[in-house]
Amino acid sequence: MRLGILTLNIANPSAARAERQLAWLSERQEQVLVLTETGSGGGTGLLCSRLASVGWEVRAGVVEGGERGVAIATRLLAAPRAGDVVNFLPSRAQLLQIEQLDIVGLYIPSRDASREKIERKKRFCAAVSAYLVERPGGDAVVIGDLNVLEPVHRPHYGTFRDWEYCVYDEFLVRGFVDAYRLQHPDDMEYSWADYENRGYRFDHVFVSRALADLVLRCDYVHAPRETDLSDHSALVLELEWPQALEERDITAFPANEPLALF
Repeated sequence: MRLGILTLNIANPSAARAERQLAWLSERQEQVLVLTETGSGGGTGLLCSRLASVGWEVRAGVVEGGERGVAIATRLLAAPRAGDVVNFLPSRAQLLQIEQLDIVGLYIPSRDASREKIERKKRFCAAVSAYLVERPGGDAVVIGDLNVLEPVHRPHYGTFRDWEYCVYDEFLVRGFVDAYRLQHPDDMEYSWADYENRGYRFDHVFVSRALADLVLRCDYVHAPRETDLSDHSALVLELEWPQALEERDITAFPANEPLALF
Protein backbone atom coordinates (compact mmCIF):
# COMPACT_ATOMS: atom_id res chain seq x y z
CA MET A 1 0.00 0.00 0.00
CA ARG A 2 0.99 3.61 -0.34
CA LEU A 3 1.59 5.53 2.88
CA GLY A 4 1.32 9.29 2.51
CA ILE A 5 2.56 11.85 5.05
CA LEU A 6 2.06 15.59 4.59
CA THR A 7 3.49 18.43 6.63
CA LEU A 8 2.24 22.01 6.54
CA ASN A 9 3.12 25.00 8.68
CA ILE A 10 -0.35 26.35 9.52
CA ALA A 11 1.06 29.64 10.88
CA ASN A 12 -1.09 29.77 14.05
CA PRO A 13 -4.17 30.50 11.95
CA SER A 14 -7.26 32.51 12.63
CA ALA A 15 -10.50 30.54 12.61
CA ALA A 16 -11.28 31.84 9.12
CA ARG A 17 -7.92 30.76 7.73
CA ALA A 18 -8.19 27.41 9.53
CA GLU A 19 -11.48 26.77 7.70
CA ARG A 20 -9.71 27.39 4.40
CA GLN A 21 -6.84 25.14 5.40
CA LEU A 22 -9.25 22.36 6.32
CA ALA A 23 -11.02 22.74 2.99
CA TRP A 24 -7.67 22.28 1.22
CA LEU A 25 -6.65 19.37 3.43
CA SER A 26 -10.00 17.70 2.77
CA GLU A 27 -8.90 17.14 -0.82
CA ARG A 28 -5.66 15.42 0.14
CA GLN A 29 -5.20 11.65 0.24
CA GLU A 30 -2.37 11.39 2.77
CA GLN A 31 -3.12 9.31 5.87
CA VAL A 32 -0.92 11.35 8.24
CA LEU A 33 -0.88 15.15 8.62
CA VAL A 34 1.92 16.89 10.52
CA LEU A 35 0.81 20.45 11.27
CA THR A 36 3.49 22.81 12.55
CA GLU A 37 3.26 26.24 14.19
CA THR A 38 0.14 25.36 16.11
CA GLY A 39 -0.87 27.88 18.74
CA SER A 40 -3.28 28.47 21.60
CA GLY A 41 -5.77 30.38 19.45
CA GLY A 42 -9.11 29.41 17.99
CA GLY A 43 -7.78 28.39 14.58
CA THR A 44 -5.61 25.58 15.90
CA GLY A 45 -8.42 24.42 18.17
CA LEU A 46 -10.82 24.38 15.23
CA LEU A 47 -8.46 22.34 13.06
CA CYS A 48 -7.79 19.75 15.74
CA SER A 49 -11.37 19.46 16.99
CA ARG A 50 -12.86 19.17 13.52
CA LEU A 51 -10.41 16.43 12.56
CA ALA A 52 -11.10 14.55 15.79
CA SER A 53 -14.86 14.94 15.38
CA VAL A 54 -14.87 12.79 12.25
CA GLY A 55 -12.56 10.10 13.60
CA TRP A 56 -8.97 11.23 13.02
CA GLU A 57 -6.66 10.71 15.98
CA VAL A 58 -5.01 14.02 16.82
CA ARG A 59 -1.96 14.34 19.02
CA ALA A 60 -0.94 17.80 20.11
CA GLY A 61 0.91 19.04 23.16
CA VAL A 62 -0.36 21.83 25.38
CA VAL A 63 0.55 25.18 23.83
CA GLU A 64 0.31 28.16 26.16
CA GLY A 65 0.64 31.90 25.62
CA GLY A 66 2.88 32.79 22.72
CA GLU A 67 4.47 29.34 22.46
CA ARG A 68 4.02 27.22 19.34
CA GLY A 69 3.81 23.51 18.72
CA VAL A 70 3.15 20.64 16.35
CA ALA A 71 0.10 18.41 15.94
CA ILE A 72 -0.07 15.04 14.21
CA ALA A 73 -3.39 13.80 12.84
CA THR A 74 -3.82 10.29 11.46
CA ARG A 75 -6.57 8.15 10.02
CA LEU A 76 -4.51 5.03 10.69
CA LEU A 77 -4.61 3.00 13.90
CA ALA A 78 -1.62 3.94 16.04
CA ALA A 79 -0.03 2.76 19.27
CA PRO A 80 -0.94 4.68 22.44
CA ARG A 81 1.00 7.85 23.11
CA ALA A 82 4.24 6.99 24.90
CA GLY A 83 5.06 10.40 26.42
CA ASP A 84 7.03 13.47 25.43
CA VAL A 85 9.69 13.20 22.74
CA VAL A 86 11.93 15.94 24.19
CA ASN A 87 12.27 17.43 27.64
CA PHE A 88 12.46 21.05 26.47
CA LEU A 89 9.58 22.78 24.66
CA PRO A 90 7.79 19.41 24.44
CA SER A 91 4.84 20.82 22.46
CA ARG A 92 7.20 21.18 19.48
CA ALA A 93 7.74 17.43 19.02
CA GLN A 94 5.17 14.65 18.63
CA LEU A 95 5.60 10.92 18.05
CA LEU A 96 3.19 8.63 16.22
CA GLN A 97 3.89 4.89 16.10
CA ILE A 98 2.18 2.90 13.34
CA GLU A 99 3.09 -0.78 13.22
CA GLN A 100 6.91 -0.77 13.13
CA LEU A 101 7.20 2.84 11.96
CA ASP A 102 7.90 5.91 14.10
CA ILE A 103 6.69 9.22 12.66
CA VAL A 104 8.19 12.21 14.47
CA GLY A 105 6.77 15.66 13.82
CA LEU A 106 9.09 18.56 14.71
CA TYR A 107 8.83 22.32 14.81
CA ILE A 108 12.24 23.73 15.64
CA PRO A 109 12.10 27.31 16.95
CA SER A 110 13.09 30.17 14.72
CA ARG A 111 15.30 32.86 16.20
CA ASP A 112 16.41 36.44 15.93
CA ALA A 113 19.81 37.87 16.91
CA SER A 114 19.04 37.98 20.63
CA ARG A 115 21.02 35.74 22.96
CA GLU A 116 17.82 34.42 24.52
CA LYS A 117 16.36 33.20 21.21
CA ILE A 118 19.68 31.74 20.06
CA GLU A 119 20.08 29.75 23.28
CA ARG A 120 16.47 28.61 23.12
CA LYS A 121 16.93 27.22 19.62
CA LYS A 122 20.25 25.61 20.56
CA ARG A 123 18.69 23.95 23.59
CA PHE A 124 15.80 22.50 21.61
CA CYS A 125 18.14 21.20 18.90
CA ALA A 126 20.27 19.57 21.60
CA ALA A 127 17.14 17.87 22.98
CA VAL A 128 16.31 16.55 19.50
CA SER A 129 19.88 15.31 19.10
CA ALA A 130 19.62 13.47 22.42
CA TYR A 131 16.38 11.84 21.27
CA LEU A 132 18.02 10.65 18.03
CA VAL A 133 20.88 9.13 20.02
CA GLU A 134 18.68 7.43 22.62
CA ARG A 135 15.73 6.24 20.51
CA PRO A 136 15.52 2.50 19.87
CA GLY A 137 16.45 1.33 16.40
CA GLY A 138 13.83 0.78 13.76
CA ASP A 139 12.23 2.55 10.85
CA ALA A 140 11.45 6.22 11.34
CA VAL A 141 10.35 9.35 9.51
CA VAL A 142 11.22 12.78 10.93
CA ILE A 143 9.25 15.56 9.28
CA GLY A 144 8.28 19.17 9.85
CA ASP A 145 9.40 22.79 9.79
CA LEU A 146 12.98 22.51 11.07
CA ASN A 147 14.00 26.14 10.55
CA VAL A 148 17.44 24.99 9.42
CA LEU A 149 19.06 24.75 5.99
CA GLU A 150 21.20 22.10 4.37
CA PRO A 151 24.88 23.09 4.10
CA VAL A 152 24.63 23.06 0.27
CA HIS A 153 21.61 25.38 0.27
CA ARG A 154 21.62 27.86 -2.59
CA PRO A 155 22.02 30.65 -1.81
CA HIS A 156 24.16 30.22 1.28
CA TYR A 157 22.90 32.55 4.00
CA GLY A 158 25.52 33.89 6.38
CA THR A 159 22.83 34.75 8.92
CA PHE A 160 22.64 31.03 9.69
CA ARG A 161 25.50 29.89 11.85
CA ASP A 162 27.62 26.79 11.52
CA TRP A 163 25.81 25.02 14.35
CA GLU A 164 22.49 25.49 12.54
CA TYR A 165 23.81 23.92 9.35
CA CYS A 166 25.14 21.09 11.55
CA VAL A 167 21.59 20.37 12.78
CA TYR A 168 20.80 19.17 9.26
CA ASP A 169 23.90 16.99 9.25
CA GLU A 170 22.94 15.52 12.62
CA PHE A 171 20.14 13.56 10.96
CA LEU A 172 22.55 12.14 8.38
CA VAL A 173 25.03 11.15 11.08
CA ARG A 174 22.26 9.34 12.98
CA GLY A 175 21.37 7.13 10.03
CA PHE A 176 18.73 9.21 8.26
CA VAL A 177 18.47 10.22 4.61
CA ASP A 178 16.98 13.43 3.21
CA ALA A 179 14.00 12.04 1.28
CA TYR A 180 13.72 15.14 -0.91
CA ARG A 181 17.34 14.78 -1.98
CA LEU A 182 16.70 11.12 -2.85
CA GLN A 183 14.16 12.23 -5.43
CA HIS A 184 15.70 15.58 -6.40
CA PRO A 185 19.50 15.35 -6.07
CA ASP A 186 20.25 18.74 -7.63
CA ASP A 187 17.05 20.77 -7.42
CA MET A 188 16.65 23.76 -5.14
CA GLU A 189 13.09 24.51 -4.11
CA TYR A 190 12.01 26.81 -1.33
CA SER A 191 9.29 26.23 1.23
CA TRP A 192 9.32 29.78 2.63
CA ALA A 193 10.31 33.22 1.34
CA ASP A 194 11.04 36.42 3.24
CA TYR A 195 9.70 39.90 2.52
CA GLU A 196 12.42 40.40 -0.10
CA ASN A 197 11.38 37.14 -1.78
CA ARG A 198 14.57 35.33 -0.77
CA GLY A 199 13.86 31.60 -0.60
CA TYR A 200 14.63 29.11 2.16
CA ARG A 201 14.16 25.32 2.27
CA PHE A 202 13.05 25.12 5.90
CA ASP A 203 10.63 22.18 5.74
CA HIS A 204 12.29 18.77 5.62
CA VAL A 205 11.62 15.06 5.81
CA PHE A 206 14.24 12.51 6.79
CA VAL A 207 13.76 8.75 6.57
CA SER A 208 15.83 6.04 8.21
CA ARG A 209 18.25 4.46 5.77
CA ALA A 210 16.28 1.21 5.56
CA LEU A 211 13.29 3.15 4.19
CA ALA A 212 15.18 4.86 1.38
CA ASP A 213 14.24 2.22 -1.20
CA LEU A 214 10.55 2.59 -0.26
CA VAL A 215 10.36 6.31 -1.09
CA LEU A 216 8.06 6.74 -4.09
CA ARG A 217 7.68 10.49 -3.94
CA CYS A 218 8.88 13.49 -1.97
CA ASP A 219 7.71 16.86 -3.27
CA TYR A 220 6.88 20.35 -2.17
CA VAL A 221 3.31 21.43 -2.83
CA HIS A 222 3.37 25.19 -3.27
CA ALA A 223 -0.38 25.80 -3.46
CA PRO A 224 -0.78 26.72 0.25
CA ARG A 225 1.83 29.47 -0.10
CA GLU A 226 0.58 30.63 -3.48
CA THR A 227 -3.03 30.92 -2.27
CA ASP A 228 -2.21 32.48 1.13
CA LEU A 229 -3.33 29.45 3.15
CA SER A 230 0.06 29.73 4.83
CA ASP A 231 3.41 31.41 4.38
CA HIS A 232 4.91 27.93 3.84
CA SER A 233 4.58 25.34 1.12
CA ALA A 234 3.50 21.85 2.13
CA LEU A 235 5.84 18.87 1.83
CA VAL A 236 4.60 15.38 0.91
CA LEU A 237 6.29 12.01 1.41
CA GLU A 238 4.90 8.85 -0.15
CA LEU A 239 6.22 5.39 0.79
CA GLU A 240 5.53 1.99 -0.74
CA TRP A 241 4.58 0.23 2.50
CA PRO A 242 4.99 -3.56 2.41
CA GLN A 243 1.78 -4.44 4.22
CA ALA A 244 -1.72 -3.06 4.65
CA LEU A 245 -2.23 -0.66 7.56
CA GLU A 246 -5.45 -0.63 9.52
CA GLU A 247 -7.49 2.53 9.16
CA ARG A 248 -9.69 4.28 11.68
CA ASP A 249 -13.40 4.67 11.06
CA ILE A 250 -13.60 8.12 9.48
CA THR A 251 -17.00 9.70 8.94
CA ALA A 252 -17.96 12.65 6.76
CA PHE A 253 -18.78 16.03 8.22
CA PRO A 254 -22.52 16.72 8.39
CA ALA A 255 -23.98 17.85 5.07
CA ASN A 256 -24.39 21.43 6.28
CA GLU A 257 -20.68 21.65 7.08
CA PRO A 258 -18.41 23.22 4.47
CA LEU A 259 -16.05 20.22 4.72
CA ALA A 260 -18.46 17.41 3.93
CA LEU A 261 -15.97 15.93 1.46
CA PHE A 262 -13.33 15.37 4.14
